[in-house]
Formats: sequence, structure tokens, C-alpha cells
Amino acid sequence: MQAKRKKYLINRKYQLSMIISVLAVVIMIVVTAILATHYFLLAAIVRAFEAKGSMLTGGEIVDISVRPLAIVIPIVIIVLAGAFTLIIFISHRTAGPLHSLKRAMEQVGEGDLSVRVAFRKNDEIHDIAESFNTMVEKLEGRSKKDKR
Repeated sequence: MQAKRKKYLINRKYQLSMIISVLAVVIMIVVTAILATHYFLLAAIVRAFEAKGSMLTGGEIVDISVRPLAIVIPIVIIVLAGAFTLIIFISHRTAGPLHSLKRAMEQVGEGDLSVRVAFRKNDEIHDIAESFNTMVEKLEGRSKKDKR
């Protein structure tokens, strides 16, 4: 079993582009939620105005509008932090094995046919590691055959 990785941004370009893409989607969802909240806030202000029968004071409007935002803003921050953390771990499961595979391919390219790739249990692309190892074994067999 391989040791746990300590570096979470292994393929920085890939992982950061994944983070930006997913966070863009999350931000669009959050903006939509904020706009919906804004709509309902305006509706609550209108209802309060109609119930009172006269203009609302600034303090009344702030009271009506701040309560929902005091709930929405922390939820948005928690969702964004959770999404960021989740993206790092998901991209790490892909970028880590690809980084290891790339290093192994470079070693084979330099002539080292003793290289084998082993991924951790939870890493993705196990079938690619098996194919890579089979390829190197076949190359090693051919190399030994050619030397005879």
C-alpha cells in the first residue's frame, strides 16, 4: 500500500481549472438563490407595507430584509467552502494517479523497464495502471528476447 499523499495540488493546472469550473457552477447557483431570496424579500416588504397601510420606516425595511440574509449568507459561505474542499479531493483522486503514471511513462521512455504503477485503493483509473504494467511487462519480455 502506498503512503498517503501530502501534496493536494499535484497537477496544479488541471486541478485549478476543475476548481474554477465547478466553483463557477456553484456561484451561478448561489447567485440564483440570492436573486430568489431578493425577490421574496421584496414580496415580504410589500406585504408588510400593505399590512401597515403606510410607508415603512428604514428600520422596518432593514429588519425585514436582514433576517433572511443572515441565514442565506452563512449558508452560501459554507456551501462554497464545502464545494472547494470536495473539488480538491475529487480532482486529487484523478490528478494523483495521472501524475504517477506520467512519471512512470517518462522512466520507461528513458529505458527503465522495471517500473510498475500501483495506485491506492480509492484512486481512479486502476484499469489504466493494469494496462500500463502489462505493456511494460511485454516490452521487458521483448527486450530480453532481443538480447538472446
